[in-house]
Amino acid sequence: MAEKQAFIVAVIVARGGSKGLPGKNLLSLGGLPLVAHTIRAAKQARTLDRVILSTDSPQIAKIGKQYGAEVPFLRPAELATDKAPVAPVLAHAIEWVEKDQHKRADIIVLLQATSPFRRADHIDAGVRMLLKSDAESVVGVCQARHSPYWMRIVQDGRLEPLLPAQPGSHPTRRQDLPMVYQINGAFYASRRSIIMEQGQVVGEKACPLVMEYEDSIDIDDSADLMLAKALVRSKTIPSRHD
Repeated sequence: MAEKQAFIVAVIVARGGSKGLPGKNLLSLGGLPLVAHTIRAAKQARTLDRVILSTDSPQIAKIGKQYGAEVPFLRPAELATDKAPVAPVLAHAIEWVEKDQHKRADIIVLLQATSPFRRADHIDAGVRMLLKSDAESVVGVCQARHSPYWMRIVQDGRLEPLLPAQPGSHPTRRQDLPMVYQINGAFYASRRSIIMEQGQVVGEKACPLVMEYEDSIDIDDSADLMLAKALVRSKTIPSRHD
């Protein structure tokens, strides 16, 4: 149960279809279906009142229930395509919860099933950050592996910097570059109005939840899955859900 009076709902999204890695949400990682890692982390979090699994797949729904998620519906087909925006998927789930609970959600947490190393303490830290701030959203990020200041684009057959160098500065050492972060997809939390009224997942006024790279692995293709399995085997990432 949540620690404060705010009504906080987590929605785990897990489609049955995937072009990059077919059936990925049910693939085994560390002896568990991929989706189960996220469900376990959400169930262990102290700040969540409801944990809803939104899926179009009866098989994923069955697994979700086995690991403790609420699966009160199957997601409509129009919200389960690879082009369907996430905000309407969240709104669909929240409308069901609010009707069932007879209570409006204060904060909506989006958890993607493809982030198996996000833990309960990450979820709690992000929710608490939003509760204690005047931000509209909190978003999981990790330090970028490659700085955009080193990236190049091709213009008229020539390599050009992606970003203009700072006046009088052409840094060649990583230590001399500004610290940059990338959204990792592991955690999103927003106030109700951002999703239900503005139709967005993240508001303009957002704060970062900084996570380690190893906790930010997002499984999108077979290479990502191989990396995740290697981390589990090497015990660099211990079993954090046991």
